[in-house]
Amino acid sequence: MKKIILFMIVFAMSLSATTLSQFTGNWKNTNSKSRGITKVKISKSNQQLKMQVFGSCSPRDCDWGSQKVYPYGRSTSSNLQRNILALSATFNTGFSKKILVVKRKGNKLVVQSFTRFTDKSRRSNYMTTETFIEDKLATPKQITPQNNAIFDHFPRKTVLKWSKVIGAKSYGVEIDCLHCCKSGKWCLDVKGKAWKTAKVNTEKYSFTYVGAQSGKWRVWAIDKNGNRSPKSKWRTFKYTK
Repeated sequence: MKKIILFMIVFAMSLSATTLSQFTGNWKNTNSKSRGITKVKISKSNQQLKMQVFGSCSPRDCDWGSQKVYPYGRSTSSNLQRNILALSATFNTGFSKKILVVKRKGNKLVVQSFTRFTDKSRRSNYMTTETFIEDKLATPKQITPQNNAIFDHFPRKTVLKWSKVIGAKSYGVEIDCLHCCKSGKWCLDVKGKAWKTAKVNTEKYSFTYVGAQSGKWRVWAIDKNGNRSPKSKWRTFKYTK
C-alpha cells in the first residue's frame, strides 16, 4: 500500500492542473475490447463528486457502483474547482479493493487502477493504465421537413422526423413560432422558451401549427441517465394559409 501511495504522489506531481468540469461526463474506453474498465461516469450532485465505473463482463458490463471522488491539487491552498491535478476513488468488489487515479490528458482521461486482492487467493496485486474518450450522444439528423419548407395545407398538421441515435432513450423537441408571443419576434426571444417543447420516445413528432406564419424546430437526444446531446440547428418552415 505504501508503494501505491508513493506512486500516486509522483504521478500527480507530473500532471498539469485542470478544472472540475473537464472531468465530469460519460467516458468510454478507447479500447473496445478491453477486459478491464469499459466506462466511467463522473458527476457532481449537491456539491458532491461521484464516480460510477463499469467493468468488462458477459453478457453485459458489470456495474461497480458509485463511489465518492476525491480531487487533488498542488498544495493545501489549491482551488479544487479550478486547479485539479487528479481524482481518486476506491471500489470494493468483494474479493479485491481497487484504487482508481484519474487525470485529464488533452481531450482524454487516463485512468490508473491499483488492484489489491483481499481474498485468500494467491493472485498478485496489479496495476493497469487505460485511456478514455468522452462518450457523447450524437445530435439527431433532421430528415423532414426540409429547411425553409413552405406549406399551404389546412389544418396545419406538421410531422417532424429525424434519425435514430445510438444510446438515446428519448428525444427532446422544440418548436418556435414567429409572431405568436410578440409581433416580429420569436417566443424564445420574448419569453426565454420556445412556443412548444416536447419529449418523445420515437424519431418523430406530430403537432398542429397555429397561423399562416413562420416557425422553426430543433431536436436533441437524451440517454437513460438524462444526459443530452447537443441540439440540432434550427430548421425553419412557413404556412401560407
